[in-house]
Amino acid sequence: MVQTNAFQFLTVIDIISRSFGYSWRIFKESLLIICSIVVIQVVAQAMPDQVTSLFKLEVLEFNATFLAILLLVLFILLTVVAALIKISVAFFFLADDIWSGHNPNFAGAVQKATAGKCIAMIALGIRIAVISLLWMILIIIPGIIYAFNRTLSMIPLLVEDKTASEALAESKRLVTSGKWYQLSGGSMRLAGLLLICAVVYFLGLVIVVLIVPIDGINDPVSVSDLFGFGVSYLYLYYMQIFGVVALVGIYRDLSARVPKV
Repeated sequence: MVQTNAFQFLTVIDIISRSFGYSWRIFKESLLIICSIVVIQVVAQAMPDQVTSLFKLEVLEFNATFLAILLLVLFILLTVVAALIKISVAFFFLADDIWSGHNPNFAGAVQKATAGKCIAMIALGIRIAVISLLWMILIIIPGIIYAFNRTLSMIPLLVEDKTASEALAESKRLVTSGKWYQLSGGSMRLAGLLLICAVVYFLGLVIVVLIVPIDGINDPVSVSDLFGFGVSYLYLYYMQIFGVVALVGIYRDLSARVPKV
């Protein structure tokens, strides 16, 4: 549960700088399961022809052996997807714990990431995406504003056990606090945070690509390619954690700054 009454006010730069260290702590705590998923992804990346050929019925004879292989592949894919969704929810609980001054406990966070939480996260994400898309089809700007104002809605939904409507309303209340053009307002603070996160993400991605080049998936996959895929996936998972930690930090900061009516 997020506790905002004792939270110290922070600048956006402070939130970003702390998020780097907090993200690394969560990343180390989650490293075992992340590495397991990365290994599966790298293996799939290394054998694209073998994996895709399993789904070409005209190439392989449809028999019991093929059906068993197909079911095994589907089971592995569904397991990986389910694990990714579950740890994505767990990251919110880990970020909430670490901003509260507690040590991150990955096992405890995974237990909190129940099936209901996972379904609620997916449903809220679809709801925001659909409404934003409809607004953007009609008038582009309102769709962007709607999505922006609901950026923080996953946090109250997951860690505060609010309903989807309550979470959307809480996110809008915090983001629209103050004048939109004031640097101290919720909109400018969130926009600044998202902009810095985007710059950090792309700069880091460029560095990863330059340090660990990948020859290309069309050529025979080499050991260096596999290493490059692995490092790239690990970087993406770290940045996912970094993004969640930064959002929870700005949510806690805004919650402390904006009194509830």
